[in-house]
Amino acid sequence: MDIAVIIPCFNSAAWVGEAIESVLGQTVRPAEIIVVNDGSTDKSAEELRTFGSRIRVVDQMNQGPSAARNLGAKLAATQWLTFLDADDVYEPEYLAGVQSLTSAFPAASMLFSEYSNLDCLSLPSTMDKYVPELRAAAVEQHGDLLCLGPAAAHLIIRSNGAFAPSCLTVHRSLFDQVGGFFEGNRGSEDLDFYLHALPRAKVAIIKRKLVRKRNHPACFSNNYHAGRKTIDVFWQRAQPFCSQHWPEMLPLVRKKYVGLLLASGQSEKQMGMHNAACKTYARLIRIDPLRYQNWCNYLVCVWRRLFNHRSLNNESGARP
Repeated sequence: MDIAVIIPCFNSAAWVGEAIESVLGQTVRPAEIIVVNDGSTDKSAEELRTFGSRIRVVDQMNQGPSAARNLGAKLAATQWLTFLDADDVYEPEYLAGVQSLTSAFPAASMLFSEYSNLDCLSLPSTMDKYVPELRAAAVEQHGDLLCLGPAAAHLIIRSNGAFAPSCLTVHRSLFDQVGGFFEGNRGSEDLDFYLHALPRAKVAIIKRKLVRKRNHPACFSNNYHAGRKTIDVFWQRAQPFCSQHWPEMLPLVRKKYVGLLLASGQSEKQMGMHNAACKTYARLIRIDPLRYQNWCNYLVCVWRRLFNHRSLNNESGARP
């Protein structure tokens, strides 16, 4: 198939070999496999060398996953680009599923599959959980193949977690129009890309679990506090874009931003990061000053911060 599989790799020596093997084991082979070693300091480079000429390895200084994906796309000579995170794996039929979508919907330019949890394959479908309307739409169309209409944008922005980057295949023309992934943000880059691509895209989905995602403590998606700044960057870019090109999407994007802030504040509060939580809830109050729960959370964090400060002062001033 005229498709390049691009794998960004940063300190993924423990997993990247399994990811590459899953691409080499596809029932439909890709034209290219490009691994971008994004300044890894572990044994990733050694692991990549074991594959020899079967893959193309490119090294760069650490610049984040967006820059790694963009470099791989720039080097690829194919019309289709698909992105596999180094800690995830493809099912053997992933590219065959992509090929089925392009045959069924030749006008589609943005393709997705479902994914399963690598550690618990029996978990229910993420799409069925967060985007249940897709199941009925798939049955009405081609069984497990469906092409989405104008509602696609709302579904994907609302529940972008169900549309992981490892499940994304995009036509080069669309990728180039968008300008690739925004490199100024090392998090929320998938949501940012979707927002800027969807007004130009026709979306097709295969309702089949063709990617297995690995869930581990180092996953960026598991740390909402680490993503706090990234969602602000997303919102700063989203506002002018929607105002100029997509004003009807702005309320949903704002709602998404507020939801991410709430998740970040809750995470910070649970981790005892009261200063950070105060700032997050203060931001939420500025956005929605009439929401009672934001004030409650803010005051709780202020009280805990003061209590902890006094406790530390008492301990430091106590005699042995």
